Amino acid sequence: MIAKGKAIAHGTNAIRYVMREGKLDRLQGSNLIEGRTPDEIVSEFEMMAQGHERCKNKYLRFEIGIAPADEKRVRGSLRELAVLFAQEMKLENHQWIACSHKDTGHMHIHLIANRIGIDGSVYDTTFLGNRSARIAEEISRKIGLTVANEVHRQKEYQNRYADPKREAAKAELRRIAYEELGKGHPDFRKFYMAMLKRGVMILPAMNKQGNVYGLHFVYSGLQFKASEVGREFGYRTLQKQFPPAAVQRQPTQQAPSLGTQIATDAANALGTLTETEQVSDEYIAPEFRLLHRKKKTRKKGAGVTR
Repeated sequence: MIAKGKAIAHGTNAIRYVMREGKLDRLQGSNLIEGRTPDEIVSEFEMMAQGHERCKNKYLRFEIGIAPADEKRVRGSLRELAVLFAQEMKLENHQWIACSHKDTGHMHIHLIANRIGIDGSVYDTTFLGNRSARIAEEISRKIGLTVANEVHRQKEYQNRYADPKREAAKAELRRIAYEELGKGHPDFRKFYMAMLKRGVMILPAMNKQGNVYGLHFVYSGLQFKASEVGREFGYRTLQKQFPPAAVQRQPTQQAPSLGTQIATDAANALGTLTETEQVSDEYIAPEFRLLHRKKKTRKKGAGVTR
C-alpha cells in the first residue's frame, strides 16, 4: 500500500473528478456528509469553509494505491481501509469522501477531505506528503499488506543484478555517450549522427500534444532512459550542452528549441522525412534498420464512412 497527499484549491473539480461516471467504481465511505451527488457534496464542503476566505487551499486530496499482490485480499474491505487511513491522518473532525476507481488496471482509492474542520480549525498540511506515505506504510505493516518502500528497494536490487546483459549494454552505452560528448561536437545534430554511427539511437519521449519531454537511448536492442546514461544526457541538461544554432537568414526569428531538433533528427532516423533527407543505412546499426524504413502515413479521412 502506498499513499500521497496534497492540499489543493480546486476541490470542486477534484470531487467531480473522483465521482465521474466511467471512473467511479463505488463510493467507499464518507464522514460528516449527507449528500451523494458531486454538487451536493461540494455545497456541504463550501458551507463548512465559510469564513475562511484567507485560506487558499481548502481541500485535501489523497491517493491510496494497493499493491497488485494485495488486491484480492482487500477487495471487499476498501471501505474499512479508507476509514482507517482517515483516522490515522486525524480527519475525524473533517468532512471527507472516499471513492475507488475502475478506470485503470490498478486498484486505488481517492479521498477528498475538507481542510476546514467542523470546529473551524484548519488542518495542518506541514509535510503532508511524507505523513501520508508514512501512515500508509504503518497501516501496511499493521494489517499485513505489502510495504511499498520495501518493494521499491527489492525491485532496484533485482534490476541491478538480474540482467547482466542489460547492465553490460548500459555500461558500454554510457562509455560511448561520454566519449562523444567529450569530442566537443558543435551542435546536437553532429552529436546525434555520431551516436547513430556507433549504434546508438536517441529517441524523443513525446506527450499527446507532440511536445518532447524526455529522451530515450536505444543500444544493442535495449532501451534506456536518459537518466540511466548520465546526468548530462537528460533533456533539459542536453539543451545546455548543445544550444540551438542562431538563425542567420532571419535574425529576428527565434531559434528552434532542442526539442524540435531532437524530434526532427529522430524523425529522420525513423524515416519520416523526405527521401533526400534520409540517413544512409550505413549509419544505422542492423537492429535499427527496420525502424529506419519509411512509415506509411494514413490519409486524412481514410476509412471514414458517411
